[in-house]
Amino acid sequence: MKLLIRAFARFLLILGIQSLFVYVLLITAFDRNFSNQNINDAVFVVGAIVFSIGLITVSNAGKVFDGFRFAFKQLFSRHNYTHLAFYDYKRQLEEKEAKVTGVYTLLGGLTFIAVSSIIGFMYFT
Repeated sequence: MKLLIRAFARFLLILGIQSLFVYVLLITAFDRNFSNQNINDAVFVVGAIVFSIGLITVSNAGKVFDGFRFAFKQLFSRHNYTHLAFYDYKRQLEEKEAKVTGVYTLLGGLTFIAVSSIIGFMYFT
């Protein structure tokens, strides 16, 4: 039960952050014009971006960028990582605890895309 409450809390946190992004997008890109069309567009854009990020996270496609992270860590870190080989770096990354926040991000993006579709069908057909 505690795990279910924690999962629901994370999902609500993702939805809250997305709602904040929609509000910021409405203020900046749409010049505070809160029409139905602009709200629908902002909700869809935020939902599509968050869904894409969640899809990358869930599918572990982010491992593609491990080489870039390793190179930037080698170049720009205050600590001396020259003794660390890429193989050792990958093993350190695998030892870290895997997080499942990508599932909540994916579901949050899908939720906003669905809300945008419902708004679109209700008001624009």
